[in-house]
Order: sequence, then C-alpha cells, then structure tokens
Amino acid sequence: MSRIDRALAGNPFEIDHTQCMLAADAVSKFSPASAGAPWAHAPQEAQVVFKLFFVAICHQINWDFLQRRLFEQFFDEDAQRMLKTGLNASSDFIQETLGEYSKPERIRATERARYLRETANAVYVHFDGVVERIYHRNTIFGENSLFFNLKKIPAYAEDPLQKKTSAFAQELAREGIVSFVDADAIPPAIDYHLIRLYLRTGRVFATDPHVFNTLKTGTTHRPRLVKLLREKVGEALDITAAFARLPVHELNYLEWQIGRSRCEQASTNCDRAWPHELIDRSILELSAGCPYRTSCNAYAMPEWKAMLEPAFNGSFY
Repeated sequence: MSRIDRALAGNPFEIDHTQCMLAADAVSKFSPASAGAPWAHAPQEAQVVFKLFFVAICHQINWDFLQRRLFEQFFDEDAQRMLKTGLNASSDFIQETLGEYSKPERIRATERARYLRETANAVYVHFDGVVERIYHRNTIFGENSLFFNLKKIPAYAEDPLQKKTSAFAQELAREGIVSFVDADAIPPAIDYHLIRLYLRTGRVFATDPHVFNTLKTGTTHRPRLVKLLREKVGEALDITAAFARLPVHELNYLEWQIGRSRCEQASTNCDRAWPHELIDRSILELSAGCPYRTSCNAYAMPEWKAMLEPAFNGSFY
C-alpha cells in the first residue's frame, strides 16, 4: 500500500478555523449586485427550465460562455418548447452551439446532448412535463423538496455530493427566480476554483506531507481523495459563511469569482486590478486587490501558490 493510500484510509484533510474567520472578516460586507439577467423578464417556469438545462451540462467548461451560448441558441419564453428542444437535442446542436469554445476537447458534444435529452425526459416521466412540480413546495430539503426531486434527473443524481443540485438551487435563490422557505439550508457547490482557493488560503490543508506534495502536481487523483477534499472545502465554506454572516449561496458566488479571476492554476493576481469580465462588479467595493491577501497562506508563503485542485475528468467537477 502506498503512502497516499495509507493516508486515504482516514481523512487527510483538516480545516483551519482561524483562517476561515480571517477570510470571513475580509468579505463580510459583500452584497451582490441586483442587476437582472437577460432572461429575468421571462415567466418563472421558463427561467427554471433554462437553468435546469444549463446547470445539467455545466461541467469542465467556462460558466459564462456556456450560459451565454445556451441563452442565444436554446432559450425560449415558452418552457414547453424548451423542453421539446431538450428532448431532441443532438450532438450536432451542441457542437454548433459551443463550437467557438477555446478548448474544443471540452465541448463533449455527445455527452452534453445526452444530458439535455435525459433531463427533458425525466421532467416528462417523473413530473408529467410540469416543471413547477420539481420545486412547487419551495423547499430545499424534505419530502418532495427540490433536492428530493432532482435525484430523479440523471445529470443531477450521479454526483454523491450533489454539486449540480446545489448550484441549481443557488442560481434560483440568488437570481430571485424561486423564493425558498429554507434558502439558508442550500449547501455549497464545490468546484475546482473553490478547491484551489481554499487550499491556497490555508482554510483547508492536508495533514499528510505526501498528500500535501501530491496536491502540488495537478495530476489526476484518486476519486476518494477528490471526494474527501470536496467535502472538507464544503464544510470550510459553511464555516466561513457563518463567521461572515452571509448566506452560503452568496459567499459561494463571491468566492467562485475570486477563485477563477484571481487565483488561477498558472498564476495568482493578488494585488492588481480586477478583470473587466467580472460578473458582479459589486466585488470591487470589497477591495482593490484580492480581499484575502492579508491572511492568505499563498500570499505570504510562495510554496502555497503551488497548491492545485486535483485533476478529475468527471461530469460534476
């Protein structure tokens, strides 16, 4: 048994609560902008269907690009027409929609077309084509809740940590599409940007030196390592949100933008200006540079900048 396997017999990841508290203090005054999305004028059912399909195929690809292209090529104010389009989605449709993507190997047209068809089919089979039945109780957890019902849709059911389900719920809550009575229960949606951010800020760290050094390689890692790390980052995000007194879905949204804008794989931008393509410009009110730089391990100790998220070629990471 290798040293990594021995470490993975337990859980080699821990949370630094002090780092969580310091990070929370840096972002506690964040308030997301309320600017409406281009689909915000549409009926609620149409917005929900659009988000349902979008999140179902949002993995291993740029979020903004996918959402923009899907809106341009797929969106319809008639939710039933969108469902029928999804039911008949082909790989050619995906290739045409996403063909301009800068990383063509990530288009994965056959896979994404299948997810669209399966999602539409599940809405017809399990909910009689009535999308409102997925969320009609306006609850996140419990019998017939959003999380309960999304287990019937393959794209949402295959991840044991339900990242896409959490992301979908966060989108509905953040954009005001659905008002959940238990919105404070929405869990974190952990992707590779957040994993990288939490490792570099030191809020989550490896207790085993072999695991620590392995995370500097950016190579493919064991599924158990990825699962344990995602779980621990989710716990740390919950803790940070509690310290900051921010809803999880707001902090998740903020930190996802910090991770992908300032804490990229190949470089860190701790002090320079924010990029112009920020989704939410209200982040600028927090800090001219990265709001975490005063407490971030990677800012003070260069070796922590080498920390990378594990490579994992799944459909929910």
